[in-house]
Amino acid sequence: MFFFICFVLFLLLSTLCCWNPGL
Repeated sequence: MFFFICFVLFLLLSTLCCWNPGL
């Protein structure tokens, strides 16, 4: 479960970085 949460957080961060390249 812990790894699943980390994976979801990683996907969220990746999406945010893709949406905001200046970040």
